[in-house]
Amino acid sequence: MDGLPDLLLPHLAERVAPATIQMLSDKLKSLSAPEDQAVAADLARRIERSLPDGHHLRGPYLVVIGETALARFEDTLDIDDLDEAVEAYRAAVRATPDDHPHRATPLTHLTSCLLKCFEQTEDPEDLDEAVDVGRAAVRAMPDDHPERAAPLMNLSTALQQRFLRTGDIQDLNETVTVGIAAVRAVPDDHPQREPLLVNVRAALQQQLEHSGDLGNLDELAAVFRAAARVTPVNSTHHVGHLADLAAALQQRFERTGDPGDANEVVEASRAAVRAAPDDQPCPGASPRPGTAHRTRPRHRRQ
Repeated sequence: MDGLPDLLLPHLAERVAPATIQMLSDKLKSLSAPEDQAVAADLARRIERSLPDGHHLRGPYLVVIGETALARFEDTLDIDDLDEAVEAYRAAVRATPDDHPHRATPLTHLTSCLLKCFEQTEDPEDLDEAVDVGRAAVRAMPDDHPERAAPLMNLSTALQQRFLRTGDIQDLNETVTVGIAAVRAVPDDHPQREPLLVNVRAALQQQLEHSGDLGNLDELAAVFRAAARVTPVNSTHHVGHLADLAAALQQRFERTGDPGDANEVVEASRAAVRAAPDDQPCPGASPRPGTAHRTRPRHRRQ
């Protein structure tokens, strides 16, 4: 790669893209040695620098450069690598026109990277930018796009984190709306559906505590039913979702007196008992998302 003449790089970018972009991205994911990753990253940088401003391929190559820096950060936890990834993704967004069909890609990468920044620094500006960029990513992604769940998940996470920090009820309400949209955007067997359901459940419970709206109990019960349906029977998650469903229906019964809720409380509770392992009691509601302690050291950007 080092022997490629600079004059050939624009032709390489134009003639074999997107194969070159995909090759570089795959290389970065498969190469474990830092020196090998550096070679692939250097080629991506050389190609990107060889392209004129406004070239339609600058954005995709900048995304690859961002992936490189982010991969290094995952290995080293060096905040400088994370900052480099953010700047590459910002540049990719600037290089991608508003009407470009793949504009959501750099926006989604940037949102995710800003959330990592917030995890490390707890800088509220990172979180505010993640919300703004996340909203832009969702707007840029067609409603029927198969990968629409990714920007929705990022935005829901950013909004929920900001609510936990500021207590702004508007952020919480948007968290619920976006989270439900994300759940609906993934199939029942999608590996991200379970954590999505857990996050939506937490947001709905928080919203219920703030508003007391019975409509939120309806949404909460629907989320628990969906969660129980897609988790393996006899798993801790499955039993917990059934117990949470029974608790939500019990709350609704206490407010409405609907005998249908009372009957479903009994059914859900019995199902939870049947699904619980013999050597474990049937659990109540599982721990709320966001309470797990951080495992990575925090770094403050200068």
